[in-house]
Amino acid sequence: MTVVGATLALAVVLNRTNTGFSLTFGGCEIHITSILCWTAAIVLIAIQTLDVGVYHRMLRGAVAFNEELEEKHLLALFGTEKGLTQSISFFSRHPDAKYADGRYSRQNLERRHYAGNRITLFYWIMIITLFLAGLALNFAGIK
Repeated sequence: MTVVGATLALAVVLNRTNTGFSLTFGGCEIHITSILCWTAAIVLIAIQTLDVGVYHRMLRGAVAFNEELEEKHLLALFGTEKGLTQSISFFSRHPDAKYADGRYSRQNLERRHYAGNRITLFYWIMIITLFLAGLALNFAGIK
């Protein structure tokens, strides 16, 4: 995200200096601010691939291991319905999760959230926004 922020900051600085940097491809002039927005979107696609494809999968493995550890060894020791990892997973997966009087509950048994879907949605909203910002900046004539 730092790379994306730095790329957008560079676009703002170049825009404020009124230097008018642009590239011409096949007779079409593309302003540098647009190119930087699109570059930031490409960088974000690469980060998403690493984040969702590698780090999120590693995290899911760690969560699965800890949930099993809690179930087999720690719940009886602590005398609780859920362990820490299980509780975090429960509240993360169920938007209507509640804890009251020592019991976990939820209203809608069908509705679930998946972190991977929310992460992917976040990235695609950002990528599409950067792409559209690049188009808008180019057609607005901002140099």
